[in-house]
Amino acid sequence: MSGIVGSRLNNRGSGLVGSLGTDGQVLTSSGAGTSAVYEAAAGGMSVSDITGATALTTEPELADEIVLSDAGTLKRLDYQHITNVGKFAAYDNQFIIEHATNTAVDGFSEALDIEGWFSSNTYTPQEPGYYFFNAGAKTASSAMNRFTCNIYLNGGALPLGNYSAENSTTQYGYQTVDVSNWFYMNGSTDYATVVIYQTYGATTTLYPIYFRGFKLLGHET
Repeated sequence: MSGIVGSRLNNRGSGLVGSLGTDGQVLTSSGAGTSAVYEAAAGGMSVSDITGATALTTEPELADEIVLSDAGTLKRLDYQHITNVGKFAAYDNQFIIEHATNTAVDGFSEALDIEGWFSSNTYTPQEPGYYFFNAGAKTASSAMNRFTCNIYLNGGALPLGNYSAENSTTQYGYQTVDVSNWFYMNGSTDYATVVIYQTYGATTTLYPIYFRGFKLLGHET
């Protein structure tokens, strides 16, 4: 005997009788001695939604969600929170710089700018966190006393020092410098730029200059 009579559900032995529900509803109880009732299923995902029946064959989109357990509670996590967002790469094939003058490089061309946080010469991320940067430049001269490439935060030297490279490498008559650093950015007003300095005795042309970076994974502070 099924315990179902007409449009009623009989929980045998319990003395409880409840109406049959409609498609999509679930049977719930308010406690002992209370009739069970059919109600709309709670919002969110069901077990059938997370069976993994469909395989993802490409890298997830930033807004794609992963299901995980947070102290036993199922939660959705956007993929953007566990990948290196803010990736960019820019270059300037030819840039003229004055003698003995700190010069911010402008007129970069974008080779890559996933989130669109880079513009002309400035990188302004929209998420708080730690960011890694790399920049470098090359000149046809090997006669400079000083040739530096600096990554500036908010138009000034970095909090932990200027991190310049001076007279680092000469290859085939070209003097080159390269610098890398990482630091915290607030994701709203902080910005990063590249500043070049040279003491050739006159203006000189750099070619090329590159600037690239991305957000590091991990806690914001």
